[in-house]
Parts: sequence; structure tokens; C-alpha cells
Amino acid sequence: MQKVIKLDVYNEKNEYMGEKRFYTEALNNQKSLNQWIATFKNNSQQIGLMSMYPSDFQNNTKFSIRSHAQARYCILITPNNLISTSVYFSVRHAIKATWLNDRDQFLYPNSEWEKDSEFQNDCLAFTLFHGQNRITSRVDSTNGGGGG
Repeated sequence: MQKVIKLDVYNEKNEYMGEKRFYTEALNNQKSLNQWIATFKNNSQQIGLMSMYPSDFQNNTKFSIRSHAQARYCILITPNNLISTSVYFSVRHAIKATWLNDRDQFLYPNSEWEKDSEFQNDCLAFTLFHGQNRITSRVDSTNGGGGG
């Protein structure tokens, strides 16, 4: 039986903002989004790294995609897990952190995303162009661009 505590939320002007729900024991057995992304770990053909931090809103500003490790914990991004890391990144950044959700946890998703190619493509585009990343493109004679 899922137990939920529901509270009305008001801002500093005493304006109703909505409802905040707190879940008790039922969520204690839920796996986190970090546990989900760990199932896609792959060490072949690295194309980038994603720094890993706890899967809650308060840590969203800390993680990003990089070309080399700058954090203690990183997951390698490879051609085999590019879509799943894009889904992870997009889900974490799609909702802005506020004082209401700052401690909320991101949980293990169901499998519906695997069948939704539009969602996967949207996540990839969102990830590639998000300002949190340190992604650059370079074309020169050493990497096939013929420039110099």
C-alpha cells in the first residue's frame, strides 16, 4: 500500500502554487536513475564522458558531458550507450530545480522509452545543444577535415 502525504504549497505572497506530495515506504524500494544508467556502462570506443552525481535536482548543475574526466565518477559515453546517456541527461535537465523539488529524486524509468524513437531523437538533440555541456567540434588536417 502506497502512503502519500499531500500538502498545499503557497509562495511568499500567499498565492497557491500547487500540491507537493511526499511518498513514504513505497519509494524506499525504488531504484534510482543512476542505477538505471549504470546498466548501460560500456568501455569500448569512448566518445565522451558524463560526470555522475546523486540523482536529485540539487545536483543537476554539477554534471555535464565532457571530453575528459573532471569529476571523480564518470560514465563513458560510447556508440552503444549514446541514446541512453542522452535520455539520462535530458531527463535530469528538462525540469528546472526549484525550492519545491530540490531534494526530489529521479527514479528508474519504465521501458516505454525504448520503443519511442522520437523521444530518443529529441533527447539526443537536447543533450547535444544544452549549455551545461562542454562539447566542441573541430575540423583540421589531423582529423579528416583537410584544413590547416
